[in-house]
Amino acid sequence: MARSLHAQHATEVVFKNIGTHAVRIWWLNYTGKRVLYQTLAPGESYTQSTYLTHPWIATNKHGQCVGLYYPDAQPRTIDIQ
Repeated sequence: MARSLHAQHATEVVFKNIGTHAVRIWWLNYTGKRVLYQTLAPGESYTQSTYLTHPWIATNKHGQCVGLYYPDAQPRTIDIQ
C-alpha cells in the first residue's frame, strides 16, 4: 500500500491537467488515506510543495485512480490525462 513516510528532503511538483475532464489531486497520508488537495479543470495546473517520500494520486470524478506519482529530487511537471 502506498503511503507517505517521514522525510526531510523537500521538492515541488506541478500537476497539469491536459485531459478533457476534471481531475482531483490527493496526497496519500502516513496511513495511506487520501487527503484532497486540489480539483483541476481541463487546462489548469498548480504547484504543490511536498517531500520525496510523499505519494500523490490523481482521480476522476468517480474517485477512480488515473495515476500514482512520487516526487523527484528536482521539481517536475506531471501531465495528467
